[in-house]
Amino acid sequence: MISATLNVIHKKLSEENGLALPVEIENYLRIRLACDKDEWLCVMFMNNQYRMIRFERLFRGPVSGSSNLVKVVARKAIELNAAVIVLAQYDPLGSAEPNDEDRSIREEIKAAMAIFDIHLLDHIKLSPSDCYSTAQHELL
Repeated sequence: MISATLNVIHKKLSEENGLALPVEIENYLRIRLACDKDEWLCVMFMNNQYRMIRFERLFRGPVSGSSNLVKVVARKAIELNAAVIVLAQYDPLGSAEPNDEDRSIREEIKAAMAIFDIHLLDHIKLSPSDCYSTAQHELL
């Protein structure tokens, strides 16, 4: 059931403009990450028409400021020829509300992506019970 639901949402995000589908993006991330016991930093890579190219879990565990993190996200975006990315953080034990470190990482990644003309569409932080979209709070 979960796999079928993920496939339907994935297909929709791959074929339609993701900019018009913020609820589907959040649902996709929730379903993909809901059963995990670990913290993750993931990235949804999109083309210039906001269609999903790929979703990848890049870092497991607590996210801390690291130039390596920024390099990995940038390298993967360039490899996939992505024009847009959505950052997703999952914290199974914490709050969906971004903390100062989350905001700092978001700004570092946003600045690095701008060098390559790659747009950070959203930074979504999820917990088992909540979801916080930076774009919906007009902070991007």
